[in-house]
Amino acid sequence: MRKLRLGVLTRLGAAAVALAVATGVVVAIAWSRGDGGESPAAAAPSVSRWINPETGAFWNGDGPWDNRTLSDEAKQAEPWYDPRWKPFSDCMVARGYDVRASSSRPFAQEDLDRVIDQANVERAGMDHRTLKPGEDPGGIAGAFLACANRWLTIAPDDYAANGIRWLEPGDLPAP
Repeated sequence: MRKLRLGVLTRLGAAAVALAVATGVVVAIAWSRGDGGESPAAAAPSVSRWINPETGAFWNGDGPWDNRTLSDEAKQAEPWYDPRWKPFSDCMVARGYDVRASSSRPFAQEDLDRVIDQANVERAGMDHRTLKPGEDPGGIAGAFLACANRWLTIAPDDYAANGIRWLEPGDLPAP
């Protein structure tokens, strides 16, 4: 009789463990599908390097171009321009968005920052992580994504093939 009770208890214990594992699997699947509440890991992946994967806002994840360890005054005395900014700016103008602070000065970091800020204002509250690859959100945001993907993703080894000339600090591109 004692053996019989031990066997029943063992089977009941094994069944309870199996039920707990199955419940955990169901909960995990529901959470991953978004059916069981929000999971931090369930956020949609960013479809673009220009979309912050944590916030869904537009950004420049590479940070500022001129990352030299100089004072702001020294950087202003000898500015360093990303050589891709000129064709990027031309692309934005061709799409109807002249975003430079001054048409008499070359496109600069603050102009790029302004484009990103304007795109975020235009689409305030939108989580851009939901954009599908190649999807055009329209407006300045769409122009920014198209022009940034075309010009700002070119690696230095490919500059010449795309008509881009490397600029040293102090070299001024055409406005």
